[in-house]
Amino acid sequence: DVPNERLYFTNAHGNLNPMVVARAIGPHIVRAIEPYVFDKPPMVRADGSIPTGLSDKSEDLRFEIEGGSFHWWRIHADRARASIHWLGDDLTLTNVQAGWRGADAAGWARFDFRQPKGGGMTFHLVADGGDLSRIVQDLQNGLTNRLEGAVDVNLTVTQPATAGNLRLY
Repeated sequence: DVPNERLYFTNAHGNLNPMVVARAIGPHIVRAIEPYVFDKPPMVRADGSIPTGLSDKSEDLRFEIEGGSFHWWRIHADRARASIHWLGDDLTLTNVQAGWRGADAAGWARFDFRQPKGGGMTFHLVADGGDLSRIVQDLQNGLTNRLEGAVDVNLTVTQPATAGNLRLY
């Protein structure tokens, strides 16, 4: 839609490298998703629209994404899938499912990019049967402890530590 400076996607799908799509949208999107890495391009289905040119209109994109090995921060998953809705400065992940260090993990997350880095993040994670040793090694950035066993996790973060409070339930 050239006059209204919008590019629309309907039922676009394939094995897409998320960074290729991000670069097509703009550098602010590249910076936002750069920490989230699939080793191989995941299967992606996309619908929605993005602004073109210098429009002040926001993105409104929905993705279904499913792939193999995935990394973010110190988290390493064997597989990951999620439904994603990107609307302007808000990003919502639902139906998140992953294989995380032996655990079957599920959850959701919401990011408000109007907040300072990390300040607009809330999430919930449930993981059953994880390898405690491997999870702790990841979270301690490779340091070794002599931990053994399985761990179940039920974690909700409503106000991240960067905003001054960390509440665990």
